[in-house]
Amino acid sequence: MTDGSRNPETLRVLVVSNMYPSDRRMHFGSFVRDSVKAMRAVGADVRVVAITDPRSGRARLLAKYAGLYVRAVMAAARGGYDVVHAHYLVPTGPAGRLCAVLRRVPLVLFAHGGDVLLAARGDAVGRSARRVMRSADVLVAPSAYLAEEMAQVAGGPLHQTEIVPMGVDPAVFCPGDREEARAHLGLRPTGPLLLFAGTLDANKGAGCEELLEALDAPSLATAALVVVGQGPWRPRLEERARAGSLSGRVDFRAQVERDELASLMRAADAVVVPSRRESLGLIALEARAVGTPVVAADVGGLPEHVESGVSGELYTPGSPARLRDALERVLSAPEGYALPALDVRYTLEGSARTVLEISRAAIDRKGRSR
Repeated sequence: MTDGSRNPETLRVLVVSNMYPSDRRMHFGSFVRDSVKAMRAVGADVRVVAITDPRSGRARLLAKYAGLYVRAVMAAARGGYDVVHAHYLVPTGPAGRLCAVLRRVPLVLFAHGGDVLLAARGDAVGRSARRVMRSADVLVAPSAYLAEEMAQVAGGPLHQTEIVPMGVDPAVFCPGDREEARAHLGLRPTGPLLLFAGTLDANKGAGCEELLEALDAPSLATAALVVVGQGPWRPRLEERARAGSLSGRVDFRAQVERDELASLMRAADAVVVPSRRESLGLIALEARAVGTPVVAADVGGLPEHVESGVSGELYTPGSPARLRDALERVLSAPEGYALPALDVRYTLEGSARTVLEISRAAIDRKGRSR
């Protein structure tokens, strides 16, 4: 699949995704865009077929996914790529598989967490996800935890599974002066400042509710909290934050751009990740890159990169008291946490280079098998 008009060493990648940012929603699948930009930065030729409309509704969803498949088939007809990267097992995986089969190139299939839960279902969606998992040339998981979960869900042999964490941009998430960040953001806490950032749903919203309960303890009465995010749990959290000792201590903000999120992390004494489920916990990695300790639930992929007593504290979720104890340990001596430099595999460039190496190896295997 080479010609004289291009460098034969340039890897040509077709990325298929059901989430990709646009002016309508800049955060919609932003990690896919970041991966694309990083691959291009290290020399890959990347083309994207993706859904950029975040709106839901049955009719709209059907139209969006039908359009994705049509555009994927058109991309397959045009060709000009060496490997297909499909993000999410379903609904994108089958579309990516179709492109790969039509052009006889490898499929590298990325799982992100919620799609593995869909694959465990007994309905048509689950069966479709398991079929594409078993047929993919390479499966990529962001953590060992999710890779193990995929193996259990697959119900059959998988060709190959690789662990490649989603990358952090160290040019954005880097250390800085805490007081300068607070002044820039207009934050003037009289005590410790905590930060939560995430979707306020049954997963992270429930954890955030636990965080509010922990903050209601007398030992944390001087601590303030900034909550960044939207979701169905936000109204009940706002109501809880108006009650009792929490009144005036919790600042709710909408989603912010990454530069502002990095500034909020620099301003905070600790970043709290109280998830019930987490495939990797990118927010914790970003906080570590900034140099701010993390208090994180001991779930999913979080304990693979959050080390108690080093980069922060882990706690068993389900009890505000346990979360309170972890917060007290960090806030009593935040300077005692010597956060090591972020390993290159957790950076955008490191992640991109690894993914491209995996892709080249899959292309070689595909060529030898013909």
